[in-house]
Parts: sequence; structure tokens; C-alpha cells
Amino acid sequence: MLTAEARPRLAPGVRIQRDEARDAWLVQAPERLVYPDEVAMSVLALCNGERTVHAVIEDAAREYGETPDTVGDDVRALLSELEQYGVLVDAGR
Repeated sequence: MLTAEARPRLAPGVRIQRDEARDAWLVQAPERLVYPDEVAMSVLALCNGERTVHAVIEDAAREYGETPDTVGDDVRALLSELEQYGVLVDAGR
């Protein structure tokens, strides 16, 4: 589970590429394909292994002109789902 102080990053073996045929981003994880929407991609881009979950929430809120309280639950849910899919891991572990 990614805590507020976890530093999410792409899991080993995960690649992000553009699927030109579908005009969409594609996240390839072992035995899984994920087509994230534009908002999910912007949050994924913040997950560099240096920012904490708390910082990802703050940066996402700033990017969308919202408060961290407004977007926090949604960002945490997205990060949790991506962790369950094997897309994200905690860089601090």
C-alpha cells in the first residue's frame, strides 16, 4: 500500500508508449495493458520515485487549479489501483 510518504515510480518492466492506432497512451505491465486517460497520464508523469504521494497530490491539484483536499481521494484511489495492477511501486522499498 502506498502511504502518504511513499515515493511511487513505475515498476520494473513497465513501459509507457503511444498507441498511434488508438490515439491513446498505453501502459504495458507484465501480463497487463492499461489505457489511462489524460488525467491518469498526468498523475503518472508525476510518479518519478522522488515525489511522495503527498507531493503528487499537491502537484496534481496545482496542475488542475484545485485544492489537495479536492483531488486527494481521487489521486490516492488512482495510485492504489495502479499499484494493484503492478504498474507502480514504492521507490523507497
